[in-house]
Amino acid sequence: MSVIARGQITLVDLNDIITQPTPPDKPKENMLWMNTGVNPPVLMVYKGGQWIKQDDFTETEEYKTITTTLKKNTSEIQTLKNEIDLKVSQTDVTNTVNNAIKKTETKFNESISDINVSLEGITNTVSRVESNVSTIDGKVNSLNTKMSAVEQKVTPDAIVNTVKTSQTNGKNTFVQTSTWEQKNDEIVATFKSSGGYNILKNGKATLDTSFWTNNGGGISRSTDSIYKTCFKTSLPSGIKYNGGDNGGSIRLKNNTHYVYEAMIKSSTAIGGGSAAPLHFWCGATATTTGQSQCSIVDYQQAVSKTNTWTKCYVHILTKASGEVWFTPFIYTGSLTGDIWVTEISLSESSISLPYTPHPNEV
Repeated sequence: MSVIARGQITLVDLNDIITQPTPPDKPKENMLWMNTGVNPPVLMVYKGGQWIKQDDFTETEEYKTITTTLKKNTSEIQTLKNEIDLKVSQTDVTNTVNNAIKKTETKFNESISDINVSLEGITNTVSRVESNVSTIDGKVNSLNTKMSAVEQKVTPDAIVNTVKTSQTNGKNTFVQTSTWEQKNDEIVATFKSSGGYNILKNGKATLDTSFWTNNGGGISRSTDSIYKTCFKTSLPSGIKYNGGDNGGSIRLKNNTHYVYEAMIKSSTAIGGGSAAPLHFWCGATATTTGQSQCSIVDYQQAVSKTNTWTKCYVHILTKASGEVWFTPFIYTGSLTGDIWVTEISLSESSISLPYTPHPNEV
């Protein structure tokens, strides 16, 4: 193949430095030229239609404008950077504070819950303490203290068994002592009571139905697994005492406390009033009905559980003047059913006492 023609083209990069001793032809704005025609060589730049030293360019208005603009832009960039850093810092602080607040709220709520639980416990404890204090106050206010002692003494002449019971209401102490003395040729039983002894006879039906009579409900002697002997009668009329000073009536002291009491079991629940089922007359004569010669201080006569033995009592205070006659009954007035009664007692006292028989029955 034969060559017909040859051609050449030169591409000049304005950013390339042209090195030669003479100025380049057809220069372009910002063209660089290393002038080797001088010693040492000088770098030139084409600006505004003329070649100027590179060092002199910094003195031109254009350079100053560029520098000013660059500094301004740099300042603005720094300002923006600072603002961004500040916002980032504020965000971090805000997040940190929010997290701290949430943790604090959580702990606070947990603490409140613990406090509420503790308060509930304290409230329950205080309620129990108040209940116990009320119970203790009730016991202290009643001032009822009971002590029992059993003593046996053996001597060359006899064996002596003594049972002593004392009970106090805070003002008076009531002591009951029963002694069984066995000698070589005799047995001696004694009963002593300070403050009050059982005025009623045959209170446990140990002497069959003696000193008690039918008041319309019939009367019989019965046996029981808890109390060996007792009276049985029918309600409402029941039975009446007839072992007193004047028939069934007993003369009482003036301005004196007495307690009429018994163990009662009934086939019918008894609501219990002040004068039933332990009914009584307390009048100016042996035949006066009602309770005109005494006032009722307190009582417990409810028999809530059927066929269950319950202690019933009524505490009275006799009038300061006039004769006082007391007649005991077992009577309800309207309820029907069977009733069993034992350990019937009337004693000079202001509190319920353990049962003891009449002194003549020991």
